[in-house]
Amino acid sequence: MLRRVPVRLAPTEVPFLLPGYCGAKSFLKQVHRLVLELRGNGGVTFVCDPVMGDNGQMYVPSDLLPVYRDQLAPVADILTPNQFEAELLSGMEIRTEAEGLKAIDHLLSRGTKCVIITSMEVQSAVDKLVLLAKNKNGESARVEFPKIPARFTGTGDLFSALLLAWSHEGLQCACEKAVSTMHAV
Repeated sequence: MLRRVPVRLAPTEVPFLLPGYCGAKSFLKQVHRLVLELRGNGGVTFVCDPVMGDNGQMYVPSDLLPVYRDQLAPVADILTPNQFEAELLSGMEIRTEAEGLKAIDHLLSRGTKCVIITSMEVQSAVDKLVLLAKNKNGESARVEFPKIPARFTGTGDLFSALLLAWSHEGLQCACEKAVSTMHAV
């Protein structure tokens, strides 16, 4: 479907691109092509939620990992993996906040402009989740929030959309507002 989308739009016509769940390698490659073409037209803010899995389990085909890791993450303006996805993308185990920050630094070094690990279970926060974020401008954020003992679908999509809506207010504020709204929902 994306192959048929001509990219003859002015940069102001497509200021943001937030694809969401993609279950096919060919579709992800078309997203990458579209990002590059839109950037060639003057710019687009690309928010990449690398929907691959959670809690140690992948729920997409494994051939999507190299596309997310090697093509999409490096061109993302904002990358929003959960803990498991951040481990897959960075090749690092994350059990502490320090390890989370190392994974973020690794992803930033590969080209991503801002990395937000949306939810981490760490030893220092019992019955809580931690969000860690950092960007290439030196801003960082940390938000601790209660862990709700239930399973939810679509939380990454909602978080990424909320974050994008408040991204103009700075990293810490945008993360706090996105988490707060999600807990209200």
